[in-house]
Amino acid sequence: MEILNCLNLKIYYDVYVRDPANPWPHRYILQDIVQAFMTMGLFFPNVEVTSIVQEHPGSREGQAFRNSKILDPEARRQVRPDARTRTSCAYRPRKFWDGWENKVYTGDDLYIDKFPFDWNMAIRPIIAKFYRAGMIGPACVEPRPDVVPGFATANTEQHRPDKLDLFIMYSSTDEFVQGMPPSFIDYRDWPELLPAARRFAAIYKTKTPRFALLRLWSAPHFYPLMMLLPMRQAVSFLDPVRRAWECSVYSKGRAHERMECTQHNDVAARVPS
Repeated sequence: MEILNCLNLKIYYDVYVRDPANPWPHRYILQDIVQAFMTMGLFFPNVEVTSIVQEHPGSREGQAFRNSKILDPEARRQVRPDARTRTSCAYRPRKFWDGWENKVYTGDDLYIDKFPFDWNMAIRPIIAKFYRAGMIGPACVEPRPDVVPGFATANTEQHRPDKLDLFIMYSSTDEFVQGMPPSFIDYRDWPELLPAARRFAAIYKTKTPRFALLRLWSAPHFYPLMMLLPMRQAVSFLDPVRRAWECSVYSKGRAHERMECTQHNDVAARVPS
């Protein structure tokens, strides 16, 4: 309840407002908060409130995680997370989509028959997981490429050359691109942290400088931002069997420069300097 009060959230209301722009609280919100607390608490060993979480790996139920390297900071920093990168389709090289554009979708609607079996096996369980979590839902539109702008495809990345993952190819992102406020820093202009830290340390080396870095994690395929109902068709996509899906949260495949830099600037505005 302290967490709910801190976040100014309620799991129920005495009076429910009949306004579509003011959604009601979900009945699982408390369950989700507890799960998030248990997950994050493992990484804060010296905080009293997380002591109950720290005891879990030593219990019978938590013995599978007792020797996990994810709880060892030194071991964890040597391994890159097994997840796809956040880069949207707008900033991926054209050759990244060669398999889709040259072998599967050649401008006709018969791509279902040409969709590779291994792609199907890789991405359909991911789509099912998103549907079960409420992140996507059936789109009430005609499942045609001229109506639905995205296609669910599969691909690998340089750091995961043997692991196919879901990448949504959007045909256009122009209509979403808007001018950024002057105070925003374009994500392509974010500073390189290591050189900046070294310069700072060289200047203040006699004072033993220390640094604190806050890095936020988000899901590989989505930013934690809810999509307004009128905008959901713009982030809809077709799956391998040509079903149309709409996203209730912001797809990283659909992102553009405004969205990708907004994440950084929104966090910077909320973190005390």
